[in-house]
Amino acid sequence: ARVSSGVNNNAAGINRRQIVNNDQVIEWANKVGADVNGTVTLTLLEKASFFCSYECIVAQAGAGIVNLMLAPPSLKRVVIIAGLYNPSAYKIWLTKLGYEVVYAKTSYTGTIPSDRITVLENPFRLCSLESKYF
Repeated sequence: ARVSSGVNNNAAGINRRQIVNNDQVIEWANKVGADVNGTVTLTLLEKASFFCSYECIVAQAGAGIVNLMLAPPSLKRVVIIAGLYNPSAYKIWLTKLGYEVVYAKTSYTGTIPSDRITVLENPFRLCSLESKYF
């Protein structure tokens, strides 16, 4: 059986927090049969329904991950975080909430970090049936 997973790909239509290798992330999603969706335009009720449709969600870190609180406790949550955040503190916080963390590299314009990130590893590897969460 294939795990039902989805990526919350809001970066596709938004200039902020852009995933530089978005095509590669979508390719990783397609290889495991994951849906690629976004929740920016959904109502609160639609978001709750969206999260209940999957066993695993991969999402980019940001204020929107608070919406994952609408999801059932059984949902596996994988969050992509950029190097701009304090990785140790942020990872500890997310881990205590039951999230898996995948790091991304932040792009720089001159010496200033930008909102453009490159995902360094396949986040969908954490959505496997062999995981301790299933």
